[in-house]
Amino acid sequence: IIFGGRRPEGVPLVFETFSWNHGVFTAACIKSETTAAGEETGKKVNYDSFAQRPFMGYNFGRYLEHWMSMDSKNHKVPKIFHVNWFRKG
Repeated sequence: IIFGGRRPEGVPLVFETFSWNHGVFTAACIKSETTAAGEETGKKVNYDSFAQRPFMGYNFGRYLEHWMSMDSKNHKVPKIFHVNWFRKG
């Protein structure tokens, strides 16, 4: 699974998370520069959990609980990566 944000600095181009829980935590803590899809304009950096902030359709706590529960059902969970295609410099 690949999650990504829009960060001009401070975040590597790509990294693999250590575990499923670490990946979900990292995705929940994504900060990203605002885009045309968002409700704000300008180059502000805001929290954008799972890179879904403008599209989140239901309670975030339940959404996060769903992601965390995937590892507890003895499923073989995929690796999680974070990408930042917008890094400058």
